[in-house]
Amino acid sequence: MAEETYKLVRHHRLLPEFSGVGSFLEKRILSWTNDPPHLPPIPPIRSGFIVMPEAQTALAKKPAWLRGIRGDLQMHSNWSDGSGSIRDMAEAALQRNYESISITDHSKGLKIGGVNEDQLKRQAEEISEIDRSLKDSGKKLGVLRSIELNLNPCGQGDMDQTIFAELDIVLGCFHSSLRKMEDQTERYLAALRNPVIQILGHPRGRIYNYRLGLSADWPRIFGTAAELDKALEINAYPDRQDLSPDLVALAKKAGCRMSLVLTRMGLPSFPSYTWRPPLQCWQASNGNEF
Repeated sequence: MAEETYKLVRHHRLLPEFSGVGSFLEKRILSWTNDPPHLPPIPPIRSGFIVMPEAQTALAKKPAWLRGIRGDLQMHSNWSDGSGSIRDMAEAALQRNYESISITDHSKGLKIGGVNEDQLKRQAEEISEIDRSLKDSGKKLGVLRSIELNLNPCGQGDMDQTIFAELDIVLGCFHSSLRKMEDQTERYLAALRNPVIQILGHPRGRIYNYRLGLSADWPRIFGTAAELDKALEINAYPDRQDLSPDLVALAKKAGCRMSLVLTRMGLPSFPSYTWRPPLQCWQASNGNEF
């Protein structure tokens, strides 16, 4: 916001171009730009996040980067908390020239509503039918049968494990006990050793200005993930950015696989991702530095 304000002021434009800024706020903001107030240190719950101007600057330097995104490995449909159908999301993915998408609706243990074993079977059949129809029509998009499995603090899922044999990917995520301050290394190691999981999603559970996220011995976790050939997720949703760029650098050093996802919760936001990715992250999987 500060950098965008500076650009407007520098070009003699009016601050009410920003939504929610009227004449009163304009005067206050201009007084701050002319005589900047003392700013306290950024609190931990808001630190380590890439803001929109930083992302835009990085993309401007390497405009081809976005064209390198060929899929998304965490997408929620209207089977759980998403708003779009799987068919509609596949069509939107084709418009983005994606090669694959993974439908990872929540499992049954969450209060927001997830799929049970019977629903997961029926969803997998729907996905297989859509995938076949795409191939029959010559479309180069694969729709993967997946799930976002709710993990308890012991790394165990909330569904019968035998059903996962029919899936392409199982994404495991913690959704409880996310405010603990003590070291949570054993929780992560247990999840990585869960044989049904291929990817550990939004690992720290942090949310900007809402939840600090969990702490752990990250070099040990990344080393274990590399040893077990498991991936950790870079959730690029703006208020998550989880893993954070500093942890991505450690993961890269450990040789850990990374899954860069954009978390599509519904069709209205599906095409609008140019501002979302924490841009230091892709280097973990292909070595490109920003």
